[in-house]
Amino acid sequence: MPLTSQLMRIHRLINSSIYCRIQLSSIALNNNDSTTEQIAIFWHIEDVQNIRPDLTNHQAGKVLEHLKKWHDANTGINWEVIEVAADALYPLSN
Repeated sequence: MPLTSQLMRIHRLINSSIYCRIQLSSIALNNNDSTTEQIAIFWHIEDVQNIRPDLTNHQAGKVLEHLKKWHDANTGINWEVIEVAADALYPLSN
């Protein structure tokens, strides 16, 4: 199965979860070996909305786009990073 098809299948399988989506993608090097060569980590708009329920689907998507573009590989993406990004893009009004 091509890599793109595998990632799309993984995304469909885990898309219904409201928690951080983590899935190992095992890529067979040959018929006798199924070594994991990469992983894919998915965050969904519902994850953003768990932290900031006031955000629309569109706004939560913009937060995810921001995280994708600006994430620091040393820190990664976690709940605190999502909260900081959401607050930076859409400050809470008092």
